[in-house]
Amino acid sequence: MPRSSPFRLLVCSLAVLATGTVASPSYAEPADDSTAVDLSVKADIVQQAPGITGQQKITVTNQQGTTTGKTLLTYVTPPYTNIDRAVPLPSGCVMRYQNLDPTVPEVVVCELPAGLGEKERTELSIPIDVTPRARITGMVRGVVDAVPAEGSSDTDVNLNDNWMPAYLSLTRPTPQTPDGNKTGLYLSVPMATLAEDGTAEVTSTYGNVGPAAGVGATQVTVVTPFAVNVDRDKPLPDGCAIALQEPFLGIPEIVVCTFPALAAKEQRTFTVPVRAASGGHAAGLLFGPALIAPASPEDVDPDQTDNVSSFAVLAPNRTS
Repeated sequence: MPRSSPFRLLVCSLAVLATGTVASPSYAEPADDSTAVDLSVKADIVQQAPGITGQQKITVTNQQGTTTGKTLLTYVTPPYTNIDRAVPLPSGCVMRYQNLDPTVPEVVVCELPAGLGEKERTELSIPIDVTPRARITGMVRGVVDAVPAEGSSDTDVNLNDNWMPAYLSLTRPTPQTPDGNKTGLYLSVPMATLAEDGTAEVTSTYGNVGPAAGVGATQVTVVTPFAVNVDRDKPLPDGCAIALQEPFLGIPEIVVCTFPALAAKEQRTFTVPVRAASGGHAAGLLFGPALIAPASPEDVDPDQTDNVSSFAVLAPNRTS
């Protein structure tokens, strides 16, 4: 199977991001103008090699009004990355979901104080540990978002700029590939479109190009996009479970699937049902990280470039 170069991966990643920025505006009309705010979030790109710790700087800006309640910031780690336990989290931040398996993301939530005025911003840095499990170079991404916290009377008038990918540029030196049974896993997640009732089914394709069949199971992890939840009215595929359940639109949900071992040259599909989260509407291309990995330490994928994908949903703007 031909392998993509790191440069091509970077270009494709930036192209996907560019596609997401042309979404039609989506606005919510607050009952009281005094509660109208317009939060936006930015995550600086981090560049570092596996086995090194660092910090990802996050900036939250309020473009309109003054927040009367708290703001909830949510950070989802990029693939192969954990939160650095040796460095304290910023004030107001806690671990919402912990998992030391770096193929499953961790989630930090932060409560920012009320009183963020128009054009004011607040900055914080999340400590991250890029684990030696990463053996690729190029761009991978988590996600970050900021919204009025639950219980706040603030209404954000434009949710489209409340989230963005949290980019991590992986550089050399990369760890040596460990000994083991050599497989060639891949994951492809075509974009699904939310229907008028706010639901969609996201069908992913995964497989093993070989040369060897898997000895153990295959693990696939997907993270729901901003303002999208798992649809509880429909079943998940066999082998899949919600690792992080959170109906609030600002916190994504994490689905971890453990599937039987793949034969060499075998390909399968699975479908995760989703729906728009209540409490707000974001339009355009929305996505969270997705990753396939061997579930058994006996299996080793020498090339991870096609292990990383995005769990993508298109939300048409039906409010205008």
